[in-house]
Amino acid sequence: MNKFKVSVILPVINETFSLQKTVEIIIENSKEDISEIIIVASKEKTIDDSFRLINHLENIKYPNLIKTHYQTLPFIGGAIQKGFEVSKGTHIIMMASDLETD
Repeated sequence: MNKFKVSVILPVINETFSLQKTVEIIIENSKEDISEIIIVASKEKTIDDSFRLINHLENIKYPNLIKTHYQTLPFIGGAIQKGFEVSKGTHIIMMASDLETD
């Protein structure tokens, strides 16, 4: 049994297709290694289409894997800090949700 618990942090502002594709790639390639996918959104800046997709991913498609948190500090740094604060993993992977991270 794997003793590691890997958390993946995905900051989201205006990603839809790319967010869905990023999550699918993570699941396809590493599901057995991932204990949680943390989506960090901004109540002020994340667009409605992204929130609809996040809701679908978290509540319908992957309810035991994806958790959404809202950043309290501004910019990408605030999202990253929030992701680290709420992570339960022994290891953390930061990824872009716009398909910029291999």
